[in-house]
Amino acid sequence: MGRPKKASATIDTVEQANAALHSLLCAQVELEKYVGAADLARAAATAKYETAIDGQRERIADLTLQLQTFYMANYKALETEGRKSVQLTYGVLGRRMGKPTLKPLNRSWTWAAVKVKLREAWAGKFFRAVEPEVDKDLIKADLTAEQLRDVGLKVEQDEAFFVEVDRSKLGDL
Repeated sequence: MGRPKKASATIDTVEQANAALHSLLCAQVELEKYVGAADLARAAATAKYETAIDGQRERIADLTLQLQTFYMANYKALETEGRKSVQLTYGVLGRRMGKPTLKPLNRSWTWAAVKVKLREAWAGKFFRAVEPEVDKDLIKADLTAEQLRDVGLKVEQDEAFFVEVDRSKLGDL
């Protein structure tokens, strides 16, 4: 916030103060009228376009699902040169790898059991000092797949479908 603005006039009497309060009251009421009118206009615009917007969102979701179903059924033929995507006329379809996450190896491993094994094998190396929780990022960075299995962990990395339209092609439509 900047420096306060200097007053445009000075008030020297009670009458002037009362007149200024009246002006302030009027200004606040006018402001509330404008804000109310703007809110009504926004609500009317929202109501006017809400059905069309919802329809387009549903259409986009349906088309995306159709494209995903097609791509996943045909990805072996579509993916070439080691790419996990395909460039089409109006955009790109493909798969992306998600962020690797650390998870218990199977149902017999709980995080409590994993913590015990980690302490047995590496003392406090993989625990945060501030809050005594497992430092998953450090574990992922330092341990091999075999070491992870020994303490009941594994790294999983999910794959997600993506579609990116090429807006530069709008001129062709």
